Amino acid sequence: MGNNKLAVIVLNYNDYTTTNYLIHSIKDYSAIDRIVVVDNCSTNDSYERLLNNQSNKCHVIKSDRNGGYAYGNNVGIRYAIDSFDSDMIVIANPDVLFTNETVEEIKYLLQTTPYALLAPVMNDINGNISNAPYWDLPNYQFDLGMCFSVYRKRNSKKIRKVNFSQKIMDVDVLPGSFLAFKRDALEQVGLFDQTLFLYCEERIISFRLKKQGYKCGLVTDVYYDHMHSVTTKKYLKELQINKLMMKARYYFEVEYNKIGAFKRAALKVAMGYSTIEMTILALIKQMCGRRRKIGQF
Repeated sequence: MGNNKLAVIVLNYNDYTTTNYLIHSIKDYSAIDRIVVVDNCSTNDSYERLLNNQSNKCHVIKSDRNGGYAYGNNVGIRYAIDSFDSDMIVIANPDVLFTNETVEEIKYLLQTTPYALLAPVMNDINGNISNAPYWDLPNYQFDLGMCFSVYRKRNSKKIRKVNFSQKIMDVDVLPGSFLAFKRDALEQVGLFDQTLFLYCEERIISFRLKKQGYKCGLVTDVYYDHMHSVTTKKYLKELQINKLMMKARYYFEVEYNKIGAFKRAALKVAMGYSTIEMTILALIKQMCGRRRKIGQF
């Protein structure tokens, strides 16, 4: 690697408070050379308020349109590369917290190991290790099954254990809330796939990296906290989220897993069922909520 400079990309959308808190928590970290905050065309005054953080180290920019997670982060990545010649890129959600020591460890391992993508172990809001600090690249059976609530519930209870006897675990996919890349690898695969607005970005970038022979790893002795901000759910209703998720999974299966016509048709039928199922469940929740309110009087 060249200059060994690391840039952290933070994507903001209508969540100035959370983003501002992260900026202030990491702005003095010696392991971070630059912070690039990308406002993804917020509809409130986030961009103007975030500009108060502008400094030699922290740069606040605005995307030309809200193209979603991949598009917005790509804007930040290109800015970090073009403006600062950054060799290492960290993608950090606004709702995460991590220490300088965590960044130092990740930075050192990116420079001294063959891994192109690394991440610390993710903790949940209670400080416990997440049930899903990594996962396998999904196959067709998985994406088909996720169209059904019974399968989703069963999968959500699955715990993926961390092997602490290994410094770095070889894994397929890491959560998109904190991802650390070697710049050369990112550029070789063309950064994030901007086709989708939301969801499946992690699996797609991992798929593209692995196809080029790169390794992805979970660093088991450093951590970060993911507070799971409600930003996405605040601006998108549950049915919209489900629709975006199904669209992303279908795109992955067609474009990357290269499924045939029969599997495409079956997946579309399952997705149609999922929409009906989710609509019914949403109506039941709404009715139960109304009954609880009536019972309070």
